[in-house]
Amino acid sequence: MIPVVICYNKKEYTDKSPFLLETNGAYGGNHDLKFDHWKLSLLDWGIVLAYPMLRGTQYLNKQWYLKGTNDWKSDHILDFVDVSKFLWSKITNSLGIYSEVPSGGLTALASILLQPGLYDAAVVLNPITNLPDYCFWHS
Repeated sequence: MIPVVICYNKKEYTDKSPFLLETNGAYGGNHDLKFDHWKLSLLDWGIVLAYPMLRGTQYLNKQWYLKGTNDWKSDHILDFVDVSKFLWSKITNSLGIYSEVPSGGLTALASILLQPGLYDAAVVLNPITNLPDYCFWHS
């Protein structure tokens, strides 16, 4: 059982509203839930924002964090896939992924590889997705 925080605009929400799952990987925590003006703009378009509190994030406590890191990183990624599958089968048929940090980008990209037909869109920051820049800045 993975808790998920869901935010939506009651006036704009319909049964066809797409869901955007945010993941920041190991950097995920309560700070993800802070006010951001761009998130309000998405809500005004009828997009539902979902924040899965995966094992390996800092949402709950240190033990929760440790259950999804190092040797258990696959549990973190599988939690994301499981939450996505649940939302897709029970609530929506349109899922997107958003991540603005490399750790979350790894979670997002791994989830897409594990379930390629599940997600309709992804906006992901990860050096792996831009190999020339990654090699240039890390050489």
